[in-house]
This record gives sequence, C-alpha cells and structure tokens, in this order.
Amino acid sequence: MSELVPSKGSLHSESTKGLPKSNSVNRDSHDSPQLGDKKKRPTTKKSGKKTTSTIGDEISYNSSDNGQVARIEDMKGFDEGFRSKFAPYKDIINNLTKIQHVDTDEDIIHISISHDSSVLLIVLVVDDEHCIIKQFCTDKIQIMFHHDLKGEYIKAKEVIQNSDASLFCCPYFDNGTFRLLVFDKDRVHRDFNINQAIKMDTKTRPNDNFQEPMMSACFVENDTIFVNIFHSKDLQMHHFIYSVSDNLIVGGSSKVVMT
Repeated sequence: MSELVPSKGSLHSESTKGLPKSNSVNRDSHDSPQLGDKKKRPTTKKSGKKTTSTIGDEISYNSSDNGQVARIEDMKGFDEGFRSKFAPYKDIINNLTKIQHVDTDEDIIHISISHDSSVLLIVLVVDDEHCIIKQFCTDKIQIMFHHDLKGEYIKAKEVIQNSDASLFCCPYFDNGTFRLLVFDKDRVHRDFNINQAIKMDTKTRPNDNFQEPMMSACFVENDTIFVNIFHSKDLQMHHFIYSVSDNLIVGGSSKVVMT
C-alpha cells in the first residue's frame, strides 16, 4: 500500500484559529488523540496573524491571510496509524484492480470500454494509409475483432457504441471520402459511403497533424446513428440520421453554410 500524504484540502481551514472542525483542537476535552497516535496531542501556537497547529512532532500547519501551507516533518506515526486501520482489508484492497500490460506495434489513438465491460475498443494508426480497429476481451485480454482501414489517406479517431454495447461504429475519412464503419463484436455490418449517399464531392481535406476525420457520430437508438460532417473546402456542415438495418439515410440530409 502506498504512503498516504495529506494534501492542502485535507487540512483546509477558513479561519486562523486552528484546524478545521473535523480535526478541531479542544484543549479542555479528553477526546481520543488525532491521526491514530495515542500519545501525542495537538498543540497550537499563535504568532501575529498566523496560527501554527502541530500534531505531536508529525504535521505542522500554517494558516494566514494569504492561504495555507502544510509541512510533513515526520510521517512515521501518521503512516502507522492508517496501516493499522486498513491492515485487515489488505487482500481486498490489493485485488480491487487487475493490471495487464499489452504491447502493440502501432500507436494507440483511442481506447474505451464497452458498456457491458466485455471488450476494449481500440483504434490504432500504422501510417497515413492504414488504421486498425481492434477489440480485446477484458477477461483474458485476447483479440476478439480485427479490421483494417486502408486507403489513400486515412483518418480515424474513435469508436462509438450503442446503449447495450451490441453495435459499434467508427466514422473515418479516406482521401476526401467520408465513410461510416458499423460492426459488432464479431463482424462488420456496413461500410457506408457518405459522399455517394448525399452527392458530395471529394475536395475536402482534414488537418494533417491530427487524426480527426472531420466528422462525428452518435447512436440515437440501437439501430440508428446521427452523423455530422464538415466539408472544409466549401465550409459546410452536413448532418443526417442513418439507419443501419435499412442501410440508408432517414429523412434526407441537411447542411449549414459556415460564414
């Protein structure tokens, strides 16, 4: 268990009369000692506008009109107090998370966890002409899905999922052509060519320094996706709703000219 070091917030006080209420000092009372140290009692010294509160020889706390400063002089008693309290729960705390390192040959652009926590959704970039979408099983960290996005000039940034994690999509760009890849945990369902569907030219270009495909998407329902794209050449925003099962745009598309 790593050492616990109090931050400014844990010793914050709005007054200059000592410690906050939760750690207040009452010299007339005989309550239990602070921070697990049964022998050391808090003491308070006043000097001008500053107040210094010390818990034994462990922590000195200075407060003034300009703010607060905490100084740890000796953490031994403080650390032992917390260790003794959490010692019975050591096994539970140590097993809260599972860490496993996986090396990849490609640069990772995006990682997310599916809503059902069953898979990791990953976008990797090989070069300007090649991106990869992978799914890893969260139990054994094994590849469950692999799809290559190849073309003349590929830009892909993230994977979007529906509410029950049964369907995913990745909006991507291929040298002026906007496309929407729709897939589940096993196979690709659609690779929708947006330019053909809305009769758009291929003159638009993304930013060379980023993986941003100049388009975004989100699931409206489990089977329908809202898509928004930006044509940088004409300065136009296009948006529509796409039905995966019908493989068509529902209700036509709209565009807004940016001025």
